[in-house]
Amino acid sequence: MTLEVGQGDFPQGSTLGVDPDAIEIGRIPGFSPIQGRAENLPIRSNSQPKVVSNSALEFTELSESIPEIVRVLQPKGTASLKTVLFHPDELQEIRTILGAQPIENVNLKVTKLHPEDRELFESGQGSEQGIVQPIQISFRKR
Repeated sequence: MTLEVGQGDFPQGSTLGVDPDAIEIGRIPGFSPIQGRAENLPIRSNSQPKVVSNSALEFTELSESIPEIVRVLQPKGTASLKTVLFHPDELQEIRTILGAQPIENVNLKVTKLHPEDRELFESGQGSEQGIVQPIQISFRKR
């Protein structure tokens, strides 16, 4: 399952997509679109073996979208999520949200920034200048 992929950045093997604009993703051959939002997925609980999101979660309420992703995953199902942080406090928020979920094998990879960019980002002024912190999150549902 691929979430919020309206810009057409689909991982190999994706067959189901959830996006607020299902018409856009419906134009891709062999891809089944479902209109919806990551904060309230129109997908049955425990039904998906894999969830992938590429550069979409930054446009969601993480406190709602991450638990929804966990909800729809099958037991032992995996998630691979790429997003960006606009403020350094968001990393702790993500850690807190992940810590409250029934998941294991959590891997949080933060991409290194150039030292000048890192200083601006850590001061909380980076997003004003277009500096964001890319991160990758992966985990498996218990």
